[in-house]
Amino acid sequence: MSGVALALLTALAAPPTDPPLPVAPGEAPERRLAEFSFAMFVTLEFGVDPGAFTCAGPDADNDADTITCFALTTEGRVIIATTTSSNGTGVFDWELVSDQTIAGDPSVTTTTELPPPPTSEGGTAPTNESDAAILSYGEELNQSAEATAADFVEYSEGAIRIVNEFAWDAATATVTLDVTLNPTMVIDHDRVAWILVQAVKVHWVRTEPFRLAGATLRPAFVLVIGATRYESNFDLMVQVADQLISREDWATAARQA
Repeated sequence: MSGVALALLTALAAPPTDPPLPVAPGEAPERRLAEFSFAMFVTLEFGVDPGAFTCAGPDADNDADTITCFALTTEGRVIIATTTSSNGTGVFDWELVSDQTIAGDPSVTTTTELPPPPTSEGGTAPTNESDAAILSYGEELNQSAEATAADFVEYSEGAIRIVNEFAWDAATATVTLDVTLNPTMVIDHDRVAWILVQAVKVHWVRTEPFRLAGATLRPAFVLVIGATRYESNFDLMVQVADQLISREDWATAARQA
């Protein structure tokens, strides 16, 4: 099943009460090898203690061999790198994706005017670990961007001619989707926008890192359809994900003049 189709089905499922933990230990041998190699990479390449670190992947179900790892130091520095599977050899070729400090950086924190992020009954997760998990998840979206873009085109019934951009920007904590519609079809932009936001809302459901308790990053979504631009901040995307807003109300709130 395609990523877009799966996203639509997943978004309609009843969400659990509590969000997941920021990191998952992972029992796959290849992942454990990658975590050890990544810790050594951070230590030797940057001269810092990797602190809390974890890896995601490879995904055997989707025949993907990419492994994404992130380290969170006690100083709030987040280092993210990717590699391909070593096929059991334990030899990895790391490619640095991001190296930034999330504590006290105004470009990735929210203002005091925003309401506090959602929490679970079990309490809030550590702020920095939650933010690190969001950054790691965003990089995973970038890793699969090409396949996701292809899904949008394939499953649009000819409405989308091309996906100009599907990307996560860590500096602004924003997912952007920019599409060009088929010029031979007369399509209402608000209706297409609503369909597309339904496809991406899966990233804002309670089971995903974007909704982790204690996070200061509050991921937003920007959708561009030709000359029409829609901007959904975190709170608006939560309303979409939780099915608390209608198409008309969302379009009115998100559409830019």
